[in-house]
Amino acid sequence: MNKKALIFWGGWQGHTPERSANVVRDILSDNGFDVQIEQGTSALANLAIGDFNLIVPVVTMSTIEKPELDNPKRHRVRWLSWHHVRQFPK
Repeated sequence: MNKKALIFWGGWQGHTPERSANVVRDILSDNGFDVQIEQGTSALANLAIGDFNLIVPVVTMSTIEKPELDNPKRHRVRWLSWHHVRQFPK
């Protein structure tokens, strides 16, 4: 059974969040993850978060509300943090 990852993106467009989320999706997919991508932080509160092994936020200059953080914390899901992609693969 593959591991599952949730990537959620949003915030300042200068950091190319949607495009960056797609780069991370490809990396995780190549390493055996089933990946789901969602726009916005509300994905943390609305999804069956406990089904995921990994959460990757691709969001800058935005706010994650406390209830959105409590849901993954309650299910002990791992987070991967990062900044942004400066140069995209060709």
